[in-house]
Amino acid sequence: EDMKIRAAELSPGMRKKAVFDKLSIAPELFSFMSTQEMQASIYGNSMVQGSPEQLEQFKQHLLSYEGYALPYREIKSSGSLGFGTLKVNKNGYDLRLVLIFEKGHLLRASVDGNQAVNTDDNEYLWNAVLKRSTGVGF
Repeated sequence: EDMKIRAAELSPGMRKKAVFDKLSIAPELFSFMSTQEMQASIYGNSMVQGSPEQLEQFKQHLLSYEGYALPYREIKSSGSLGFGTLKVNKNGYDLRLVLIFEKGHLLRASVDGNQAVNTDDNEYLWNAVLKRSTGVGF
């Protein structure tokens, strides 16, 4: 929730330094986004169609963007033993703060990802023991 509140306080057009100052997070903690990641963040996973000239213009436009992503996640695991099986429940969140700039000004700020991770995995006990022990042994 804290990160969503911080992202909501940002407005398009803000300068890069003002954005990082408002977030109180150093830019070095962010990772740079690839062109494909920025396209997926802005336009979704839709395919871009058009003439070769239009596609080249779209590509050049995307290359003028500068994207930053800051992943933050917390997933806790708990397990229970059954007869020959191990049931593992994982819950928490897996999110990332995305900042996209165009010519030094904020174009888009969003929080992407799964806000509520809740999965159950069933494993045979011996497979789980072998996975853990081979990692330690080798």
